[in-house]
Amino acid sequence: MFLLLGFVGAYKNQLGLLQIFIGSLIVILLLQLIAVIVGFTLRNKADTQLYNNLINSLPVYKSQNSDVVHEWDRLQQQWACCGVTNSSDWKIYGNLTQPPNSCCVSNNCGPSPVSDNSTVYFNQGCYQAARSLFFRYSKALGGVSLFFFFIEIVGLILAIVLLRDLKNNYGSV
Repeated sequence: MFLLLGFVGAYKNQLGLLQIFIGSLIVILLLQLIAVIVGFTLRNKADTQLYNNLINSLPVYKSQNSDVVHEWDRLQQQWACCGVTNSSDWKIYGNLTQPPNSCCVSNNCGPSPVSDNSTVYFNQGCYQAARSLFFRYSKALGGVSLFFFFIEIVGLILAIVLLRDLKNNYGSV
């Protein structure tokens, strides 16, 4: 919609539409800048919140809450991880004698407890897997956002130059 304002304003030499376009573009750029600042400052809080939520959900797994069981099993199998930091979290925080079957590489640890030091369990904790996934995609998202931010800056500069040119030549047309 804003692009249409800018296009029509430039094509028809409408100063009012160009001014609305420039004002809207400035507001959008300021909102993007605020979002980047807020996202950057709240990143550590989100990281701590993720860790605490994962730790707090381990004891709920034992109560057979179907949503928690399903999500932990899906998470561990899909991301090839076990527990929050490692498989011993299930004993420490989850009060289980052994990690769930979804923690095992083959998705079946067998009826007898297996040593946590063996390669039967996934080595990586789910907290680290989630952090690495977040940081991998946040770099790509940041790069794309930065690209569009600079494109918007160029568009803003061109719109201001056009508006200034139209104002200077408005009487001579």
